[in-house]
Amino acid sequence: CPLLDGMPSPSEAPIDPLVVTAIKNAALKPFNNKKWISGRLGGLKTRTTTEHVVQVFGYSGNFLGSIQLAGLRRSSRGKIRQPFVYLHLKIDTVTYHWVLSRQSEEGRVLWWSDSQLEDAWDADFQEILRQAVKSCYEHNLVPQIEDGWKMIVENGRKPNLPFTVALCTATMNRLWQLKNALPLTLVHAYPFKDSCRVHVVDMGSTDGTLEWLLRYCRWAIEIGLLRVYRAEEKAWHACIGKNTAHIQAKEDILVNVDGDNLIGAGFLEDVCKRFQDGCAVAQYELGGGTCGRIALRREVFIEIGGYDEDAFPMGAQDTDLVLRVKMLGKGHHKKVKEPSLSQAILNSQEQKIENCVLQDGIQKWSQMNAKNSAIFNERRSKGEIHRNQGQGWIGVPVKQWMFGSDGELKTVDKREKNIRVQKPPGRNSRSVVEEC
Repeated sequence: CPLLDGMPSPSEAPIDPLVVTAIKNAALKPFNNKKWISGRLGGLKTRTTTEHVVQVFGYSGNFLGSIQLAGLRRSSRGKIRQPFVYLHLKIDTVTYHWVLSRQSEEGRVLWWSDSQLEDAWDADFQEILRQAVKSCYEHNLVPQIEDGWKMIVENGRKPNLPFTVALCTATMNRLWQLKNALPLTLVHAYPFKDSCRVHVVDMGSTDGTLEWLLRYCRWAIEIGLLRVYRAEEKAWHACIGKNTAHIQAKEDILVNVDGDNLIGAGFLEDVCKRFQDGCAVAQYELGGGTCGRIALRREVFIEIGGYDEDAFPMGAQDTDLVLRVKMLGKGHHKKVKEPSLSQAILNSQEQKIENCVLQDGIQKWSQMNAKNSAIFNERRSKGEIHRNQGQGWIGVPVKQWMFGSDGELKTVDKREKNIRVQKPPGRNSRSVVEEC
């Protein structure tokens, strides 16, 4: 790879200095005075100098190294190809020499060494985090991101939780809420990234939810903190959506986190403490929008067959789930009323059902809620703890969206990796559950 400042080989025509300058500017443009999250190094800042060199600093202001344009790649005919950009960093006693990947783009750069991906830098997540924090204050909510953000920029983590925990979210056409809640959830979960995972299922949105997740939350996907799935449903059904999100998780404790919920900085530790104290189901409900914040053990969720899908699309499903877990008698129910752990971005009753299929005579959320309450009450009165028996599967098939080791986007069909509930011999018998 010939250096720009060196002499070209005889077979190569000299490069116009103005072209050289233009190429340098274009190649280093993605780094112009930005803040980054590095999967390997934590928080970074870059600053362009007048000599077409980008200086790299830690978040505390300590100088780490530089990014420079070393030369140009040429074709066999001498045509100028991609610029050759390299990174030179020295952190403590470790020196890094990495080359910029051709898959890099504005707000997202990949560094390679010896045909191996070494690190990814992301500048997009911080932008949506700033917007989410601003929205919180506008809604009189408290974001509580200080501890989590400090861990991110220092590339730190806390000791593992005593249980593995899954935060499960299903959403459809609620990007306006998700983009103001999920960035905060990711920050709160980051310190426990070895024992916590966030599972988000887009149930078939048409408002750009999947595209937003893949662009702005890519950093969290690549470090394994976030998993993103897509179903192709035409309408919203709360029980089907929640079941679909929960069955993707393999963690010990499953927590339903609606797309409008803010979990709070101490939420994960509090959840684990409840289960260490013998809790069977914990509900973090305090005010509007938090009734569905329910935590339970994965084996209990499977045993009762999840949320009851044989119901109207919205209403009473969360209360029914909690009461059925209580009927099992495997521990106590704890309703946690802690303001810092029970915040939500409110929506109207009309917004709750705007993606549902409405039936004649049932046009309001209050009507659905009343109908479902009556249906679920009757089933519980008959001792029917276990639901969805005999229907074959709970939830619907999804595809998982992820990024490969080469940075390329790919999907994995999860159609066969589901939970099947078989009809038991007697109505009150335990359901027979298989994982496939």
